[in-house]
Amino acid sequence: DEVNQHIYIADLENSRIQVVSFEGEFLKRFGQDILKKPWGIAVTADDVFVTDRSLHALLQFRKNDCKLVRRTVTEGAGEGQLDEPRGLCSDYNGDVYVAEYRNNRVSVFSKQLQFMKCLGTQQLRSPLDVKVTRNSVVILDGSPNCIHFYSRSGDLLN
Repeated sequence: DEVNQHIYIADLENSRIQVVSFEGEFLKRFGQDILKKPWGIAVTADDVFVTDRSLHALLQFRKNDCKLVRRTVTEGAGEGQLDEPRGLCSDYNGDVYVAEYRNNRVSVFSKQLQFMKCLGTQQLRSPLDVKVTRNSVVILDGSPNCIHFYSRSGDLLN
């Protein structure tokens, strides 16, 4: 969070999110009563989105008070379901992209966590992380150790 100069850390072993200043000063922790194995974090102007690989969930916390706003609720392979989510990011519209390790895809949700679409269902094997640029979606795929580039509409570019 460059605006507030905070760094958000997924503390996998202690089942929580920790927040420190750019200088390394501890500021706060949250999620310890909710999270099991937090993995990825995406911070927007108002929210902190967290993937939890044990809960198979995407969770949305308010940035100002760290209260849980909403979460995805079902594990599985259907649309809007997650299976071992890993890295994530948000785009300039606030949409959230989630790399799903076991479902071999990237799922896209609105900032209200409404499912929108999937990317990479034919090409990905074990996606670990995802980042969005102005023109493309960049996905790190762990099994073949490669990077895939997709258009924002979902077409494979490489």
